[in-house]
Amino acid sequence: MNHVELLAVLLAAIKSLGYQVREEELDENCHGICSFGSQKYLFLDSRMSPEEKVEHALESMGQLSEEEQKALPPKVRRLLSGG
Repeated sequence: MNHVELLAVLLAAIKSLGYQVREEELDENCHGICSFGSQKYLFLDSRMSPEEKVEHALESMGQLSEEEQKALPPKVRRLLSGG
């Protein structure tokens, strides 16, 4: 699976948990998961390559609660655990 396909899998998984994905031009190191009120977001810099977006999405998803991680598809959980 290439990085574009993998990114699509990761973004679909996080969206299934109720997160909105925002891709915008961000300041350096200004990406990740955050909440505003009851809304949850994953921010990615739109200027990153698909490979970088995958890396940052996985890094951010590693910060999800244990409960949220358990709700992810098995394939995504394996990626988060380094498999």
